[in-house]
Amino acid sequence: MLRGRYEVTTELDHVTLPEEICSQIQSTWGSDGVYLLFCPIDNGAYRVIVLTTMPKKIKSSLTISQIDTRGRIPLPEPLINRLKEIGSDSVILIGLLDRFEIWIPWELEEFEKKYEEEFPEEVAKFNAIFAELNPKTK
Repeated sequence: MLRGRYEVTTELDHVTLPEEICSQIQSTWGSDGVYLLFCPIDNGAYRVIVLTTMPKKIKSSLTISQIDTRGRIPLPEPLINRLKEIGSDSVILIGLLDRFEIWIPWELEEFEKKYEEEFPEEVAKFNAIFAELNPKTK
């Protein structure tokens, strides 16, 4: 189960996953042979799905990679280009139980602000549940 919110610094074309994310992936899916499927979503973000087998076919908009021995993952080229374009050197990883998302910080803030304005009661309920489940979330 992938849980938590982490702001991490990018390193050229990759990012080192926080130890918590790596250990959660290893304990849930095993330490060897997992693949990460990067699916573009809103605002330049990516949903990352953990797979235990390599898909036979993937759409051209998707990227597959693996975690290296140092816990690093390569970022998709469009995300790298976007980070360079806006001059950002960090991303936010959000664990969503069976997957995680990668966001550019200010774009996530804008998305959350818009959502909070549209659905204030739902946001308050979610935040209460999230705080209860993740007291140490960064």
